[in-house]
Amino acid sequence: MTTKLQTRKFLQCLNIVAVCIVALVPTASARDELSHLLNRMTLEEKVGQLVQMSSSELTGPDKGQTAIEQNADAIRAGRVGSVVNIADPETVNRLQHVAV
Repeated sequence: MTTKLQTRKFLQCLNIVAVCIVALVPTASARDELSHLLNRMTLEEKVGQLVQMSSSELTGPDKGQTAIEQNADAIRAGRVGSVVNIADPETVNRLQHVAV
């Protein structure tokens, strides 16, 4: 590969990286909206966003509920930020609606 071609490829890669970085930088209005949202959240809700739950590995008392129902209750209460190991699109959609 010639030096000229290497330089061209390097500059193309650099351009792609620059575009990605610019796309990730939030605008002032996005920062303000995020700040407003975080100020409205309780400490419990903020900690809940750090929790990742697996639908197949729930622990604790059953209370007669299925694993999915337990997930929905925890999501609704703001104690779960994400749920993994759910492949059924209908279940994913239902839990997304519970979250918002």
